[in-house]
Amino acid sequence: MKPRSIAYSFAVLLILPSLCLAAGNVFLATAPDGSTIARDASGAVLWHSYNGSSATGPRSATVARATPSSLAMPMWDPLTNLDPSASTDRIAGPTFDSLGNAWVVIDDGVNLLAIQSNGTSGTWQAPHIIGPSLPASTDTVGLAVDQAGGFYVTYGTGASGDSSFPLLWTKYTPASGWQAPAVIYTSPSQLTETFAEIDSAGRLVVVFNPGYGILSLASNPSQSGWGPVQTISPATDNPILPSVAANKSGTRLALVYLLQKNVIQRGLRYTFFNSTTGNWNGARPVPNSGNAYFSGYSTRNAYPLSYGCG
Repeated sequence: MKPRSIAYSFAVLLILPSLCLAAGNVFLATAPDGSTIARDASGAVLWHSYNGSSATGPRSATVARATPSSLAMPMWDPLTNLDPSASTDRIAGPTFDSLGNAWVVIDDGVNLLAIQSNGTSGTWQAPHIIGPSLPASTDTVGLAVDQAGGFYVTYGTGASGDSSFPLLWTKYTPASGWQAPAVIYTSPSQLTETFAEIDSAGRLVVVFNPGYGILSLASNPSQSGWGPVQTISPATDNPILPSVAANKSGTRLALVYLLQKNVIQRGLRYTFFNSTTGNWNGARPVPNSGNAYFSGYSTRNAYPLSYGCG
């Protein structure tokens, strides 16, 4: 599914306490269509500028880093071209692991590639091939990191017309390398987005939305097995545009999505993950968000969340 133009009457950046922007870097990723994503060092989306088909020409996958020498005038590193051979790259990331390495995942039209930086040196390691290219886009890729340097990737597969759509995960562990991708769920409907976070107990928590419903899977703390699928909002409620964020310690995982069930039951909803039960709590309305809506749907993250550094 390629991104489509979006018309909207309400946009919001939801910031969850505690917020600490001065100590962190800001990273930009530019897509071939001219869209630009700004993320903080934990990978949370700070803002997203859409360009769509108005781009003047194809561009390869690039990233840049801003070091806040001052709040008014940051100093930018030169752009690094991570995949000069392709003109239709789609990027997930960048996000930083606990060892200070940046990670991006690129769909180069043939494979999914995970690329790790050598710290903040400006150089990058050779790409690791995760698996076949996604038939839709890397909007279905979720990225997460743990506090031991681990890097996680979740992604959906399957093309339009297929009867099943597997959801997979894989992990990179320092000194051990990559774990083989494994299927954790098979959906009868095409997956449009996945989000991955690590809670304080070590669970990998995945949120995804097949058929416009919003579901979640959580591993056990040892990541050796998975709990049952939890339906956060069924497709009949018409929920769209989920967004997930976590604080650095993983003690607080939040999910926000847009509910469009009817005129009365619409607006943004939020919920927090319960690490004791391994499930999300019941969703509640975001105050004063009843007029929020999107008249056109896109798999882009339209209501980004950003946690602080707690």
